[in-house]
Amino acid sequence: MAGLPAVRPDQEDDIIAANSDPRSGHRCLCDYDGINNLKRAFSCFVDACPVLRAQAYIWVNCLKHIQQIPPTAIYVHMPAESSEYSDWLRGEGVQIVESDQFDPRNRYCNKLQQLSTFETEEFQQVVFMDCDTAWVGNQPIPNGNPVSAKIVDLANPAESVVKSIFHEAGLGDPQWAPVSFPAGEDRACTDWNNCNGGLYIIDGDFLPTLAPKWKSWVRWCLDHEDLFGAQKQHADQVGFALAMAELQTRVRHLDVSWNYPVHLKEKHPLPDLAPNIIHYHREFTSHMTLKKTGLGTVDEAIE
Repeated sequence: MAGLPAVRPDQEDDIIAANSDPRSGHRCLCDYDGINNLKRAFSCFVDACPVLRAQAYIWVNCLKHIQQIPPTAIYVHMPAESSEYSDWLRGEGVQIVESDQFDPRNRYCNKLQQLSTFETEEFQQVVFMDCDTAWVGNQPIPNGNPVSAKIVDLANPAESVVKSIFHEAGLGDPQWAPVSFPAGEDRACTDWNNCNGGLYIIDGDFLPTLAPKWKSWVRWCLDHEDLFGAQKQHADQVGFALAMAELQTRVRHLDVSWNYPVHLKEKHPLPDLAPNIIHYHREFTSHMTLKKTGLGTVDEAIE
């Protein structure tokens, strides 16, 4: 993706056309959804990086133009700046929240800066998404009870590492559960609450309890990064699992359709099913459309 062009507002029509879904059945699920009458917010964090900005461009357009989410319920957290990109976001009417980095030791933890926004906001459900996710499906999004998420794709960190981390944290043994794509000895399971950070759906009443614990445990993970070996980039996810363990609370697991990892298609066999939310990393083109997978049902959703 080295040749990815800077995002321009005049490319919006291309994105909308590429992601428009002629299928019926989409429902507006916020500010108040018509099914459960729940007030929801959708949020992401965007670092000052052209690739991430392009991903967030797709993210915003999928929410607005496929899912018909009102822009006032879409929150983009980003470093303070005045640019063509921030002007485009303002023109779209989304909520821009100026946010610094969480901790300079790990940029993947910047997403935790979103938590403060919603600890006091009166949303009944908050949907935290990575900016490289695209909600293309037509199913109503699940509730967080109190948190809904998909378990990690792979056992990163490995089982032995997770066990050592939990013991060092004084939380006993992990509550083991199979990962989405097991990869042999020491890489088949993880803690139940070690979930892929691309999507967390959190009940608004639970968020003020979870947020300080999550932040605290992530900082603990960064202080003990030697326990992680080569997997210290996962401190945000493991910190979440430690926080949930301390709170003696379990995630409600979502199936793979709600966090469908097309970026794994070269190394792991993916099920050919209709994805609701596609998690694509850098699997998108210079025209900011998602790359095809070769799986018929998945590619139909991408179209």
